[in-house]
Amino acid sequence: MFQMQEYIQNGLSFYKLMNEISTSWLTVCSERGGIIIVWGVGGDEQLYLNEDTLYNLEKNIRGGIPVLLPISGKF
Repeated sequence: MFQMQEYIQNGLSFYKLMNEISTSWLTVCSERGGIIIVWGVGGDEQLYLNEDTLYNLEKNIRGGIPVLLPISGKF
């Protein structure tokens, strides 16, 4: 079973999903296009993200995994 934690950091909303024993987790930032910014397994973080580009809204994000549902472009 998973748990969800919602929090705000530097003006952006984040959703952290983790299993009950905290051996795997991920964090999504919906306000930056629905991107997975943190992913960890077995107690080790597995994903690179340049946090300077995450919090600077004028820059493209470097790193992370975009969530492309239902499409990845304009209608």
